[in-house]
Amino acid sequence: MRKILVLIPSYRDDELPLTIQSAIHQADAPREISFGCVWQGDLRNKDKTAADDLITSFTFNPALRAKWLGSHRPSHRTAGPGRQDDRASGGSSTVQDDPQHGPAACRPRARAPHPLFRFECGYLKVLVLDKGAARGPAWARHLAQLLWEGEPYLLAIDSHMRFRPKWDTLLLEDLGRCPSSKPILTSYPPAYPHGVGWDYVSDETRPVLLCASHFDENGLLRTKGRMLTSHLPSPCPSLFWAAGFWFGRSDVLREVPYVPLPDIFFGEEQVMTLLLFRHGWDFYCPTKSVVSHLWKREHRPFFSSDQGAAPPAMCSRQASLGAVRAILAGRDDDRPDAPCERPAQAYWDMIRVDPQTQRISDWALQGGMESEEAFVLTRAAEEKLSRLMSIFTQRGIIAPVDRPS
Repeated sequence: MRKILVLIPSYRDDELPLTIQSAIHQADAPREISFGCVWQGDLRNKDKTAADDLITSFTFNPALRAKWLGSHRPSHRTAGPGRQDDRASGGSSTVQDDPQHGPAACRPRARAPHPLFRFECGYLKVLVLDKGAARGPAWARHLAQLLWEGEPYLLAIDSHMRFRPKWDTLLLEDLGRCPSSKPILTSYPPAYPHGVGWDYVSDETRPVLLCASHFDENGLLRTKGRMLTSHLPSPCPSLFWAAGFWFGRSDVLREVPYVPLPDIFFGEEQVMTLLLFRHGWDFYCPTKSVVSHLWKREHRPFFSSDQGAAPPAMCSRQASLGAVRAILAGRDDDRPDAPCERPAQAYWDMIRVDPQTQRISDWALQGGMESEEAFVLTRAAEEKLSRLMSIFTQRGIIAPVDRPS
């Protein structure tokens, strides 16, 4: 069985329908693909990306439906507040009007805290939140995992992506070649330009390896993607994990459910990387890039800009940062049903980083590669390019780029 659930959190992003269309059209086995989306938008003023527009953009597209669903009949079922969707499995989509669904819900197959719409026989599940109930990307990814209904594979992505042909087969093949019983493929994908259609396919297929970058003002280790010079003969070990693109078996949700961290943007990757490592999961860079990512964000509102420095959000953000620091220090308690296999210190030793002194080794800066020659740009060249980009951005020549570094 090769069924894949694609988990997509989206915040006021008109690229979401195009992302889903790209995934369907470019899949080798599109009828094995289903989607779980957390749609966050302005329900009062009708965002351009209103929920109705998301559905009609492909639900009523005959060519797309034929490729994706074949003979499946459309099923426009809606679960209203307080009612159980009769297509839910194991009570996973009971709907409650509770925007403050708390940390106790951080287990897969818990009850979804917002209205859940199910379309096309459950192949598309959309959890709908008004932007006022949004709590940031980490919280949205925590909610997205609640849409899992037993699919054997998971692909977690951002809402602004484009896919290469046969991406599903390529990922499954790479996953099967990883020398681990608990492998996860992960990367920061190369860029695509804003304004292209769902059928855009980037010419850039070289893999991007996750590497250490620096410690930020909160004492968190930040990472960045560095493009390798050529395709890999087999997936290579990665020291880090990326929230916006990872692929693996859904067993991971049972062992390491996504931690609910409201109102923060940075910190979730570091936490999930450490927790996954401690529970025995290993990370790998795919042999080639099978997706591309829209790193520029001037086309869409941003969660932190909408929320601003409101006191409730600031308090929640500080609480989440406290939880992040506790987990990174190894002070979190093991779950009795899923005990850790590795100590926290083993991770820092593996990547050769000292979080106390914030010393980062060349090994970590090179993502575990032995030499700078493995990368398209050396660190020195990247630093020069970064300085130039900063100057151009300050002078308004180019727009800021939302790269996770």
